[in-house]
Amino acid sequence: MPNHHRGGWHLAGTLGTLAASLGAARMLSLDAQSTLMAMGIGCTQAAGMQQNRGSDCKSLHAGKSAYHGVLAATLAANGINSSPEILEGNLGFTRVYSTTQNLDSLTKELGREWLITKNGYKPYSCGVVLHPLIDACIGVSQKSQVPATEIAKFEVFVHPDVIRITGVDKPGSGLMSKFSANHAAAVSYLDRAGGVPEFTNEKSQDPLVISLRQLISIKSSPQLNLDQAIAKITTKSGTQFEITIDHAKGTVQNPMSDADIEQKFIQNAKACLSNDKTQRILSAVWNLEQLGDVNQLTRLYAE
Repeated sequence: MPNHHRGGWHLAGTLGTLAASLGAARMLSLDAQSTLMAMGIGCTQAAGMQQNRGSDCKSLHAGKSAYHGVLAATLAANGINSSPEILEGNLGFTRVYSTTQNLDSLTKELGREWLITKNGYKPYSCGVVLHPLIDACIGVSQKSQVPATEIAKFEVFVHPDVIRITGVDKPGSGLMSKFSANHAAAVSYLDRAGGVPEFTNEKSQDPLVISLRQLISIKSSPQLNLDQAIAKITTKSGTQFEITIDHAKGTVQNPMSDADIEQKFIQNAKACLSNDKTQRILSAVWNLEQLGDVNQLTRLYAE
């Protein structure tokens, strides 16, 4: 499949629906025929438009994928059918959403190779292509210890697709700032972080952030991979500092630690859960294998 941004559709709303359908079918212990029907029901619901980047609908894509997946598996379990050629048919999922097909890869090493072991985590609260840039800007901030007001020149080198996907120079909201390379560079330099607080409406309008992001020059470098970035600053006194990121934090090559993942959960949970409940959930997750019933975990969220 091509890069999921290229055709204007979004992975979380399209492939996410198919993945959720298969996952829900597995959890319901559906047989092969019903699983195939669940795939068809899920695929027929798939959607997700890149035009919605920066709006509330962008966050809706992933949630709707999970919802559609559970719905698809439940309907299939109750006898609702779909086309058995939903993936490879002339008007099937792979042909509608892609200009190229590699159908053999769908079943290659099935049951023997587990792609989940090649998945990473997102440490930062923005588009994943911005993560190496954030790492680089945090790194150069820590290395230089230079206040933003003392920077004369600030350059960030990224893969060309980063500029195409996140070329919002003047984000008017927190949601839009998640797709702004110069905003991500500015806040990560200033805060040495890239979490929820760095991509709020207030932060997008912060005068210090605006001033710094106007100074930052995001440059295309075809020699860099998508998980690489270089940040380079020159101070008003002429001193230069540079940081190169070979693999963004959260990738398989540079994984987040358990402590990193735990802190991300705590940051996200504190808006709606008490500290006590958050800690009980963390304990249950870290001891998932010892739970007699997964409902013990889900009930913690509902208390």
